[in-house]
Amino acid sequence: MRIEQPVFATVDRGTATTAVALVGRVERRWRLIGSTSAPAGIPEEALLERVRGRLAAVDPGTAASFAFDSAGSAADIRRLACITSAAPEIVVVAATERVVGPLAAVAATAGWRVRRLVLDGGEILAIATALADPRVAAVLAGASDPPGADERPLIGDLGQLVAAATERRPDLVAVLAGGLAEPGGRTEALFRPGRPGATVLAPPPATGGGEPLRVLLDGLRGSDHDGRRALAVATGTLADVMQRRVEVVEIGRTGATRVTAGWTAGAAAVPRAALVPEAALLPRSFSDAHLDAVMNWMTSPWTGCAPGTGSASCPWPHGATRPATERCCGWRRPGPRWHGCSPRHRPSTRSPLRTCSSRRAAYGP
Repeated sequence: MRIEQPVFATVDRGTATTAVALVGRVERRWRLIGSTSAPAGIPEEALLERVRGRLAAVDPGTAASFAFDSAGSAADIRRLACITSAAPEIVVVAATERVVGPLAAVAATAGWRVRRLVLDGGEILAIATALADPRVAAVLAGASDPPGADERPLIGDLGQLVAAATERRPDLVAVLAGGLAEPGGRTEALFRPGRPGATVLAPPPATGGGEPLRVLLDGLRGSDHDGRRALAVATGTLADVMQRRVEVVEIGRTGATRVTAGWTAGAAAVPRAALVPEAALLPRSFSDAHLDAVMNWMTSPWTGCAPGTGSASCPWPHGATRPATERCCGWRRPGPRWHGCSPRHRPSTRSPLRTCSSRRAAYGP
């Protein structure tokens, strides 16, 4: 994105909140001018006007340099936006439990809510019913490559079952992995070409530690402006700019993200991401009514500090500049949970994880 204007806005539309920020050139450097956030139902135009009004009140000269000295003058500003939506559902099905486990583990870190089903010993009707559920956006069917002796008697039934589901639901995306992903093979031939939903051939979960399959599944969900996917790209860019190893942890209402990016001289940083809906701040059954009930019992206003970590007693304002070692309280308790949700991401052994602000970024040498 080439920025011609001296100022632009960033917009992050989440499932719980919408956040906006103004970034402008001040004394030949790009600076964060101001930011704010509000519940997701508030229009971003109103938030931009709030930031513009604060800038005009605090620093009229800078506001005038951006032509932001009158009400509504920021309405046509150029915007860089991303959207974070609720995680879609995927059915992961295989002939045996031995095969479905690794497939489901990779899908669970690609931003999908996973339903795992096994053909061996399972009810065909239950599997067919799950695939017919309109809440399910995709099905991941896989086999060992080559299929094991425990799978071979069921491979034909597995392919036919998934293909039949795509006939009933032509929009259902079918991902065939491992031993089912032979180009032009008997399994792929079962799927009607030209239907609205794609039929995708994928690598087995053992290839590259599961990262190729994870990247493929991640690309099948969300839009081109997906916020968590953008966070992974930004982490790689930050590692290149800082020339350091960077780790970012973001906890949201409907999911969470952990991204690591190492830096090597002469090579671009390659981020590795785990997008885990099950690591969300709140369980799916937790409603706004539950949150209101909790808030009504609180004797002090809600702060940006994480509850239960002891950070509520921090003497400095949320977001204030302090050494990173003093702002680790937000990571200490969820750290072990994160290691369980993203086992392929190893914590750095060279330096302790350091966290800052509500979107916790950690870095080490």
